[in-house]
Amino acid sequence: MTLADPEQLTDFVRSLARNTVRQRRFGFWLCSWLLFLCAPLYGIDRDQKLADLYHTAWTFKDGAPAEIHALAQTTHGFLWLGAAAGWFRFDGIRFEPYEPPNP
Repeated sequence: MTLADPEQLTDFVRSLARNTVRQRRFGFWLCSWLLFLCAPLYGIDRDQKLADLYHTAWTFKDGAPAEIHALAQTTHGFLWLGAAAGWFRFDGIRFEPYEPPNP
């Protein structure tokens, strides 16, 4: 088996070879789909009506920080958000900025 001549590659593959950001995005996309396809899926009950479901969203108006770069959950159930403005703790109701204790 021989490698294809670079002239025969598609525009998409050539642009991937030139752009490392696009390579990382493509790799993330590919790994995400592979994980999605290999992982068992557990859905809600098919007999449950859409009106029975509840959805809540939090925005900047509700105190959610902008530019979230990291997200983690503790064993206590708190969500910790690493944002451009600092660390925030979310308890399911409100966002609280984290203030480290003074030494």
